[in-house]
Amino acid sequence: MNRYQPTDCFVPMTTYQDLLNYLKAPDKSFDQGLKLYNTFKHSTQFDEFFRAAVNPSPDSPEFSVLVEQLYYIEQKLSLNQSFIPDMEKITRTLPAIELQEVRPAKQTLRISENNLVNIDELPSDLFIQYQQNKENWNKIRALHAELRVLPENPEFNLKRKSILAEINTLEQQCRDIWKTLEKWNDHRQDEALPKPVKEKPSEKQINALRRHIARTKAFLKKPNLRKGSYDKYLATLETLQNSLNELIRSTQATDRSQ
Repeated sequence: MNRYQPTDCFVPMTTYQDLLNYLKAPDKSFDQGLKLYNTFKHSTQFDEFFRAAVNPSPDSPEFSVLVEQLYYIEQKLSLNQSFIPDMEKITRTLPAIELQEVRPAKQTLRISENNLVNIDELPSDLFIQYQQNKENWNKIRALHAELRVLPENPEFNLKRKSILAEINTLEQQCRDIWKTLEKWNDHRQDEALPKPVKEKPSEKQINALRRHIARTKAFLKKPNLRKGSYDKYLATLETLQNSLNELIRSTQATDRSQ
């Protein structure tokens, strides 16, 4: 039985070649990617996740997961051509995802908003571990996606076992990293620190930007950093530096006028 059952509502039909062209395109559209996903998806697991997306940007979690899913689908289709659906003989079984302009009741909680650990105050070495933790979860999500499209034939049992072992290893690394972060945070809170000198609002902003720049520079020195992550954080570093320079100039101009 064909594991990839296309969905209805798309005219003209989306083909495997369309999927290849989309993945090679430098500028990708979320809507077009979603049409491809609707055609080749094998479950409805991510439907609600994608449906809740509101004008997702290329660096949003929804966009990243969508492209990630399409890459893994294409990988499996290329390994076994029998999985490619015959577009002339379609069996429509899965509902298509229709994007809606839905505003969530509240913002999605992100790790950086966790009150238990203030990410902005992490030392450079712990910030690198924090970033590694996020990368690990992306890998885990990708490995689960690979498991879902892996054929159920016994010949793939060793591959399935290898993927599960890698997932377990990454999950243990994530647990160890958060234990380290929590231990640092608990120790910091227990220390009797002298009351800091109250800073001006501008000084707080300048110091916060400098800490952020230092952590970003430290992260860029990480070995074996993926090109996509490097380019993203390099652009972030440039934006932070420009903001810092502008804030310093503005503060100096204000001090001279007083």
